[in-house]
This record gives sequence, C-alpha cells and structure tokens, in this order.
Amino acid sequence: MFRPTVLTAAAVAVALLVSGCIDQNLRRNRPDLVVTWAEAYGYPDAIAFGTVSTGTFDEVAVVISNAGKSPLDVYDITLADESEVLTEDGEAVILEVDEISELTVRFTPTGNGEWSNTLVITNDATEEAIEIPITMTGDGDPVPDIYADPPAVDFGQVQIFSDVVQ
Repeated sequence: MFRPTVLTAAAVAVALLVSGCIDQNLRRNRPDLVVTWAEAYGYPDAIAFGTVSTGTFDEVAVVISNAGKSPLDVYDITLADESEVLTEDGEAVILEVDEISELTVRFTPTGNGEWSNTLVITNDATEEAIEIPITMTGDGDPVPDIYADPPAVDFGQVQIFSDVVQ
C-alpha cells in the first residue's frame, strides 16, 4: 500500500511539472497586443487632444501591433459612447507576428466645452478589452451652416414689382 502512494505522489509531481511547462509554452506562444500613439497626445496614459478650435479638427494616429509569437485577432475597435465630435476608423483585423495596423481618431469640436470618451479594443491577447481614455476641449463659437458676405445689402428705396441690381 505504501508504494502506490509514492507512485501517485510522483505522478502528480510529474503532471504538475508538465502542466507548468505546457502553460509556460502557451504563454510564450501567445499574441501580444501593443497600442501606441504620439507622446504629444498623452501616450501612454490617455489620448489627450488638448484644445482644438471650433470649425477645425485634430487627428491622432493610433498604432496597434502584435509583438507576440502567434497571430493576434482584434475583434472590434469602438468608442464607448456615441459622439458627434469624435470618430475613429478602426476595423477588426488579424495581425500576424510583428504586423501593425493604424487607425485614426478625429476630434471635431462643435463649440466650447470639454468632452471625454474611451477607445475600446477587443482582442484575443488580453482577458478583457483594452480601454484608452480620450480627453478633448473645444474652443470657439459654433460654426454657422450659412455664411453671407457682406452680411447685409442695401438696395435703397425700391418700388414694388421693379428690378434693382446691386
């Protein structure tokens, strides 16, 4: 009876050793998601647009790369909240080892104010989605849809049913 216990303990030890090696190899052969953008825009803490004048826009290039040892499946790239001032053009993609994909995040303010949102990247390399905070400030009055130059025209006194050219 004593020998089976020793054999069982040895079998468990071998199983744990093999399991640890397999688990370590699986981790070594996994994809590795790396997300970067320009330091001038707040990397690595947040995408920070700073102040952008109303009627203009600013863009940040966000680079997604696979620094791992197997293909990386980026399932989805979205903004956490729907926004009229912020857009992104990211698409689902499978990145091979050392391959990169670039997306653009664009801020177009509609007036004075501060906005925030989150860029969400869902993938198979991390247990949960990667969430990157985005901060933005708009400066200036809203831009009108119609412009008149000059803003007014004086036709003087005009009789009804007559033509005047200015």
